[in-house]
Amino acid sequence: MILQQQLGPHRKTHKPILCGILSSLLFGLILFGFACGTQTTKRGVLSRGNPQSIVRPVFYPKTEAPYPAILVLPEAGTLVSSHADETARNLAGEGYVAQAVSYAERISGKILSDQNEANRKMRVISDSLGNLRHQAGVDPKRIGIIGYSLGGAFAIHLASGAEGNGVRAVVIYYGIYRFPDIVKSLQVPVLAFQGDADIFQEFIGNAYEMQRIAQENHRQFDVVLYKNAKHGFDFKPSGAFNAPAASDAWKRMVAFLDNNLKPR
Repeated sequence: MILQQQLGPHRKTHKPILCGILSSLLFGLILFGFACGTQTTKRGVLSRGNPQSIVRPVFYPKTEAPYPAILVLPEAGTLVSSHADETARNLAGEGYVAQAVSYAERISGKILSDQNEANRKMRVISDSLGNLRHQAGVDPKRIGIIGYSLGGAFAIHLASGAEGNGVRAVVIYYGIYRFPDIVKSLQVPVLAFQGDADIFQEFIGNAYEMQRIAQENHRQFDVVLYKNAKHGFDFKPSGAFNAPAASDAWKRMVAFLDNNLKPR
């Protein structure tokens, strides 16, 4: 109608032709995107319970729904983790809907000694988990968690309360804190990667202690220790990057997630 008014009442419009051309172009772009192997992305749903959170993009695979999904809990120190976002994007290539969390502020491991602050961050993570479970096409009963460094502490808490949150598998990268009581009540299998050259040497001892406690209580907590691997060994921009360890950990992680989250 607007086009007709601009051209005058006696001019014929070419709306059907234009629509056809635009539809063809759009269809071509979609095909081009799939041919190039890109994944669909969209913005996440802003949490009503945490309106000040920084919402990260949601990455979708090219496979058909319903999808298993992964929530990535980043390391400390950044508002937005490019490392966690890259992991989420790469997981879409493995057939998962994936999203990284933002803690909405810079935090450190000291937060774990402040119960109120730790609980506040757990609420942010729980909101993010709830939002991810309600993304289009996601199977809310097939959720995995990946925790990097400090994110590993939050991940282990989710692993112990997995009965009602849809979590079915947890992966921890170089963030194995000492939570013996939580490990005793694990509800899902945990796979932990740790380097023997980590600047936080306590993580190495914690890894084997948590594995022992889990085994004594008939829980699954598997540990893979990499020689000469430092804290952040899978993060390419860092000086700690260790290509063999990073590659092996990724393959093990994907196999672990596939085994626990994908139909067999």
